Amino acid sequence: MKWYCAKIITECRTVGAVAALVDEQVFVLQATNAEDAFARANEIGQKTNSEYLNHEGIRVSWLFRGLSGLEEIMADSIESGTEITSQLHHNTEPASLIVEKERLSVFWVERVMDVTAEELLPHTFRPYAPCKAHNPTSAAP
Repeated sequence: MKWYCAKIITECRTVGAVAALVDEQVFVLQATNAEDAFARANEIGQKTNSEYLNHEGIRVSWLFRGLSGLEEIMADSIESGTEITSQLHHNTEPASLIVEKERLSVFWVERVMDVTAEELLPHTFRPYAPCKAHNPTSAAP
């Protein structure tokens, strides 16, 4: 079995939202070949489909739309330090790509653990926020 990295596109829709919210998620999977990886990535994508009620009681739907990428990981096994994917940038100043530690998402999550999605999201994205009783581990995003 080979390792693959799949980029899955999901779309979030709700009544009253100005525009759809689109999420690109990255998943690691194992498959025997590229065709098998494609099928498995689509299965994972289908599992991201979910619905819940937002803080105003309006239904929010997350819908799998397709793949934006599928790459074979050039490693026999995945362990700490394994390169999963890379992106080359041409004529780019390296400093423009570097993010300060405090702005890395892993540290941002720690700072906002006790804040609701409704409180975090700008006004235009609040229709996508789940109600307070929603369990975030049961939904795709």
